[in-house]
Amino acid sequence: MSWVPLHVHSEYSTLDGAIRIKDYVRWAERQGLPAIAVTDHGFLSAIPEFNKQAKGKVKPIFGMEAYVEPITETGQKYHHLVILVRNQKGLKNLYKLSSMSFENRTGKYGIIKPEWLKEYGDGLIFLSACMQGELSWLLRMGRDSQVKAFVDFMKGLDFFVELIDIGTKEQDELNIKLKDAAEAFGLMTVATPDAHYFAEDKWWYPTFWASNRHTSEDYDTRAESMASMDLSLPTPEYMIEKYGQSAENTLYIASMIEEVKVGFDKHMMPKLSAAVDLRSLARRELEERIRRYNLPRKEYEERLNKELDIIGNLGFDDYMLLVRDIIETAKKKNIYVGPGRGSAAGSLVAWAIGITAVDPIRHGLLFERFINPGRKGFPDIDIDIEHERREEVIEDLKEKYGRNAVAGIVTFSQYKIRNSIWDVLRALFDKVEAGSDVEQFKKI
Repeated sequence: MSWVPLHVHSEYSTLDGAIRIKDYVRWAERQGLPAIAVTDHGFLSAIPEFNKQAKGKVKPIFGMEAYVEPITETGQKYHHLVILVRNQKGLKNLYKLSSMSFENRTGKYGIIKPEWLKEYGDGLIFLSACMQGELSWLLRMGRDSQVKAFVDFMKGLDFFVELIDIGTKEQDELNIKLKDAAEAFGLMTVATPDAHYFAEDKWWYPTFWASNRHTSEDYDTRAESMASMDLSLPTPEYMIEKYGQSAENTLYIASMIEEVKVGFDKHMMPKLSAAVDLRSLARRELEERIRRYNLPRKEYEERLNKELDIIGNLGFDDYMLLVRDIIETAKKKNIYVGPGRGSAAGSLVAWAIGITAVDPIRHGLLFERFINPGRKGFPDIDIDIEHERREEVIEDLKEKYGRNAVAGIVTFSQYKIRNSIWDVLRALFDKVEAGSDVEQFKKI
């Protein structure tokens, strides 16, 4: 007999989840769990790291605690709904739902429309979520007549009712109502946490949470409210003893989950017009530079041909042309573009076609720092575009290549001890005067 946590917020629930995925997998191994889920708030960013850490150790269940427009007329902007990936098609559909939700964005998170659940619900499993879930909200508000409408909408989808354990009287009373509703409509219940941290981290988490969301005016109230709930990751023994069959039902969901492949076998390179040829363009542009700067022809042509052969063999021709197109798009609108930095400055091809403004031969820069045939890795080209006008370039690219073909790439920074201490001090003391003891403490 065992249990599977199906509602867990990792470090990728930014400034909210405190469960590091590597530690989560180790915890699952110690507990002897067959599977574990990650369901971060509104984002799927944890999937690559979760897949990497769980491989060969525990079955990963990919998911998200999504934000969904009301299915019934609740008057709210959105409600929570946990979505789990059942199979490969489900992963593709969840990616689709996530992308579409940000076209319907409200504030920080994307919002899913109810009709999209029907259209892209194949291969997915749905859980009723926390108190902010629509089913829970309807029961708490006493809107029993709308409960049937909600359940009827979810028919045809793999939908389960969550009995969440957070250690409060209000949630325990709600769980009774949820269980009664599940029995009335023939739905299966599953016992889950609403885990945001490990049990040993409960002592500091409320302070951390409150300091990052509120000023000193309401800090104490918010911290106390958070401390009243237990959002820690419980043990299987505890969940089985308290919830019995509902805890065991999580194993049924885990058994539904098929092995899912994350990522691609190869780089998904863009394909540009056949009318543009990197080799011809680079040779033509280099010829102009040789004449203009009176450069030694043999040395430059040999270096160019060597680089072009490597770039071509690795399939990066179109990538180089695409980066050039981004830069040309900016320059045509008189938008400032940097001269190039990082390893790309070591490429003569990049200089010849206008990606960089640095002659690598003159400055003794190595191409192998940019692209090394013996090292698997995508070439990284840093482009500095005038900050105030970079959106103009992005919009032009969307118009040229299609709005669905242009996407942003997220960068994650770790929240380390110095920043953590500073945010707590800021919440406790509000305005920090220059030269004060608080400011001096930050510099330690």
